Amino acid sequence: MKNRNYFVAIATILALSPEVNATELSDQLASRTRYYPSATDSYYSYYKYAPIYSGYYTSNSRNGYSSWYYPGSNAGVTTRTVSTTVNGITVTKVYTTHNGRTTVRTTYAPAVNKPIVNKPTPIANKPVVDTPTQPVIDANPIMDPPVQPIVDNKPITDTQPNPITDNKPVIESPIDDTRPVIIRPTTPVNLHPEPVAVGVPNVGIRWNDRSRGYNIDDPNNKQNVKLTGEGVKVGILDSGFKNYLMQDDILKKFGNRAVIIETGRTAPASATHGIEVAEMVGGGNSRNGVASKSTLLLADITKTTNAGTGLSATAPIYYDLWNRGARIFNQSYGIPKPLTYFNNNRNSSYYYLHQFDGNVLQFYKDKVKEGGLFVWAAGNNRGDLDPSLQAGLPHYEADLEKGWISVVAVATRTNQGLGNFEWSNLLPYSQAGVAKNWTVTAMGDYIFNLGGRNIIASGSSFAAPAVTGTAALVKQKYPWMDGNLIKQSILSTATDIGAPGVDDVYGWGLLNIEKATNGPARFGKRLALADNVTVNIPNGSYEFSNNINGDAGLVKNGQGELILSGASTFEGDTTLNEGAVTINGKKYVSKVNVSPSGTLVVNNTTLENGVNNEGTVVNQGYSTIKRAYVASAQSTLVSDLGSNLNVKGEVDLNGSTLSLAAVKEGKAQYVTQKGLSMSAITSDSAIKGNFAAIETSGLLTATAEKTNENEVKATVSRKNVATALESSFSALDNQIEGNNGSTNATNDEFAQQAATLQNSIANINTQSVVLDSLSGQIYASAQALTFENSETVNKDLSNRLVMLGTLDNVGETAGV
Repeated sequence: MKNRNYFVAIATILALSPEVNATELSDQLASRTRYYPSATDSYYSYYKYAPIYSGYYTSNSRNGYSSWYYPGSNAGVTTRTVSTTVNGITVTKVYTTHNGRTTVRTTYAPAVNKPIVNKPTPIANKPVVDTPTQPVIDANPIMDPPVQPIVDNKPITDTQPNPITDNKPVIESPIDDTRPVIIRPTTPVNLHPEPVAVGVPNVGIRWNDRSRGYNIDDPNNKQNVKLTGEGVKVGILDSGFKNYLMQDDILKKFGNRAVIIETGRTAPASATHGIEVAEMVGGGNSRNGVASKSTLLLADITKTTNAGTGLSATAPIYYDLWNRGARIFNQSYGIPKPLTYFNNNRNSSYYYLHQFDGNVLQFYKDKVKEGGLFVWAAGNNRGDLDPSLQAGLPHYEADLEKGWISVVAVATRTNQGLGNFEWSNLLPYSQAGVAKNWTVTAMGDYIFNLGGRNIIASGSSFAAPAVTGTAALVKQKYPWMDGNLIKQSILSTATDIGAPGVDDVYGWGLLNIEKATNGPARFGKRLALADNVTVNIPNGSYEFSNNINGDAGLVKNGQGELILSGASTFEGDTTLNEGAVTINGKKYVSKVNVSPSGTLVVNNTTLENGVNNEGTVVNQGYSTIKRAYVASAQSTLVSDLGSNLNVKGEVDLNGSTLSLAAVKEGKAQYVTQKGLSMSAITSDSAIKGNFAAIETSGLLTATAEKTNENEVKATVSRKNVATALESSFSALDNQIEGNNGSTNATNDEFAQQAATLQNSIANINTQSVVLDSLSGQIYASAQALTFENSETVNKDLSNRLVMLGTLDNVGETAGV
């Protein structure tokens, strides 16, 4: 028996509460209370909060189910069978009563209509026998006499034809070209079709995205993701974490990453539901775990009373998890009734708030505003067109939607099909319904190993933590994201299945872990619940590599950099308040407004709309603005030797600044004294205004002028190094002499570098070597080298002085 594996099939809703007779429960609900399962002791019912899962196990017979918590016996058993057939599907419910306790087993089978078969009447077929005929022999054949050849002894004489004389000219009728020539359009041939992924399903639930296939061994598409969730804390509210029989499994699966929170609650000894859920979020030694190095804060919320056993969270438990650092919460439980079973009528027995502890609901509201994310299992009732009340709560409490995700599970069609993960064998449990805008779908069937036994678990209980683990990966990659942005990344990147678009069954579609970890794929008003997607990056550089569409705009805050490397076709405006937005994609549809503290960087990009520049625009490569470029007097356009900005619309330079660098394709270029010329900006229309200032870096100088009304050309050349160096030393002289011959902390390094140069051998070749040994470039502008900018001066003098050919013939005392 020790070596024998038991497969535990876990499917559909079975509450952790004791099983009760269905008729008895209905009577109790009707007579004693109209509140279904409640969150308070005063309204506590038999079902309380049930985990979105049920467990059965089988020993000898595939269909010999017994209760997960209450194994039955055969003594004193009564059985009642009820069968109904709807739309060709026969539903059989077997009610078994043992010692006053009733269990229900449901099976599904298609109605079978036997075809009418007519027995064929045998036909006696006699073979046809042909009598052979005698050949006809002609004894006197007819002989034709020989034919004499015809001989023509007369020679052949060629006759000359009479010449044809045409005295009339050929007159062609004139062509009527006054009518337009109509060219009928033809279907264009796509010379670059989108590649089709391997494994795109063509049977089963409709699959609308040909860029991703379905992998039976990787249904949520995570195998190529290198992120682990390290450093991210996830709160898991469930059962069984203090199960003494499972402690070895907990240690094996999670190690010291699992922190079991003391809640004062204890589940029955056989409870393992929470361990399976936690493995989906962050199991470290199985293919189930999504965020394999995340920290798991495990809270047992089992509650047992005389009325039954269920799951019920409290505000203190939630606050404990939040204070320990959890910002992402997994809830794989819920009331086994769809949210539309309840209403928002305060006078109704089915008022939705009767089902909630007011303090818990307030916690949800407060923490969603503070960036929390709550992930819920939708439910396991295949007949429900809407999710459970908790998963669909934003239907009644709209402010929760920003930090709320409902997860629909696709799972095997029948219990008999458990273990068959083919796409054609999957159907959804409880559907998205009115919660579709905050719903994503994930696989609901997985294989676990607990206590040495193999277990097949099925339900949205296990789909939800796959999404929770994905949220932890996104949080690891983009630590500045709040719950709303994490949710947008997960939902907008889901693979479209079912009816095209966001539908009533699967919501946004099937979870795509790999794509979700590359940032959002849509900036949409419905998803953002605002006109713009606001991104606040305090520091650092982060990349969104997906193509991004949608009807919303982008607001960039914070000093960090956001890199957009996909095609950006979202239609709202881009407002760059702080930091940088770098566009590496070839197409950018949004109109861009650059604020004084913002920097826009474009790399060989076509901007479909205009740019209003009050800050800095950096053009790297050949970029195009199809509409207007309007600069303020305080703005700067940065360009280099290998770049040109072409504007199709209006250009107004308005006395702005042009900054030029001797760089091409990312590499510094040597510039002669004669200099290099380039087009800084060109336009299809007349350019208004001009640049009021030209800035350069290093030992360079630059000029810019309009060569014609459509072009501004810039010329960059090098400065005389000796003159630049003397200017720097003169500034140092004035500072030291004005400080009674001493230096201070801010310019001491500068003075030490200058002293090294002065005390070198008084030979110009040696001095050139000394100068060349200093790393980097010196900024020779006298204004830039004043000691109001001494920090910059110190750094620049320690950098390399390159290309010192102008020091020739200056003399041994140059710069001393």
